[in-house]
Amino acid sequence: MEELILPPRHARPVANTRPEPAAWALPPVERFNGRAANDAEIESATPDDIPRWVIVVGGAVFAAVLGALVGGVLAL
Repeated sequence: MEELILPPRHARPVANTRPEPAAWALPPVERFNGRAANDAEIESATPDDIPRWVIVVGGAVFAAVLGALVGGVLAL
């Protein structure tokens, strides 16, 4: 049978040792784009060929149907 070797009492446990700092640095920047990130043209969220009232009425109908479905489920 092998002999059990214990560390001295004054030795710190392995879990309490601080790790050494990693030798890491940022990669070099090879080029810089000075343009702002939000410098793009703003496109319309709605297509121009559909009138706004159609979108409003469609949203209202969708909300009414969804409300009726949720109300019907909650009534069960």
